[in-house]
Amino acid sequence: MGNSESTSASGYQDSGKSRYVAALLAWLLGAFGGHKFYIGQRDTGKRYLIFCWTVIPAIYGITHMVHYLMMSDEEFHRRITMDEADFEAWAEEASKDPNATTTIEQQIADKKEEQDQKREAKKNEKLAKLPDNYLEKAEGDYVTEERVLKIADILDNDEPVYYLSRGSTVDVEGSSAGQSLFGDDRSRKSGTKGWVRAAFTDKRVAVKIPQVLGDDERSVPYHSITSVDLDTGLTNKRISLQTAGQTYHIEAHEPGKDECRDITRFIRKKISDINTQETVVSQEADPTEQLQNLKELHEQGAISDEQFEEKQEALLDKI
Repeated sequence: MGNSESTSASGYQDSGKSRYVAALLAWLLGAFGGHKFYIGQRDTGKRYLIFCWTVIPAIYGITHMVHYLMMSDEEFHRRITMDEADFEAWAEEASKDPNATTTIEQQIADKKEEQDQKREAKKNEKLAKLPDNYLEKAEGDYVTEERVLKIADILDNDEPVYYLSRGSTVDVEGSSAGQSLFGDDRSRKSGTKGWVRAAFTDKRVAVKIPQVLGDDERSVPYHSITSVDLDTGLTNKRISLQTAGQTYHIEAHEPGKDECRDITRFIRKKISDINTQETVVSQEADPTEQLQNLKELHEQGAISDEQFEEKQEALLDKI
């Protein structure tokens, strides 16, 4: 079942799947979309699961079983490996002349090349936003080029990524976030078109929630985080970011527990660094007081007129 795709002797793409296995799954597990998951049509398989309590998926399963047994190997593999529009074009041309498929094959090859070029251009556009040698700045083993590119569109230019996580949901609790089934002040966002991914950068936690009608984004700067907690279970983990108004519960299937602990330590250090900077700034002498001291030093002749003018101008800018 796990064979990789290859090109057959007749020139079409071999999916590595067996139409007989697909037919058997359609018969036994058709109501649950087993055959659809097998041939790689996962979205369709999920719809079968949702409506498995009705008789409709089971009827479709029996229909597909008969269809798989009646079609040729070439048609089976083409249905799996080709876009719907390309398959319909091939089927129409093949019905007129089974040997005259050169034109449509070339069109498919040209279309694939164009799609590859667009994907490469999009990838280069995302890479241009990232810092030079961005992977060398990453501290987490889970950070790879492929995974960073999936979230690069919500990052600022030259914003380094130190850690990444992947899960299914983000819960926001507090400050009238919403109402859950239990009446809590809590709302949940799920990725309906892919995984929920979080990037832990030098200045914030950026979260991307892919939706069917557009992505949702959440940004939690470190200076707004008061504490961070990690909950670990048998399989899933949850990173909780507490702010003055809300708490963000980020589910993390990946990375593993050890790296999730590294993420929480990283966030705590960021919070500590920010608090230290704010303490240093708050402990600086008042500019007005510094100006008075400067005048006394000037009157005592401890500093020259030129030094006095220069430092006085700098202090006046702070007032």
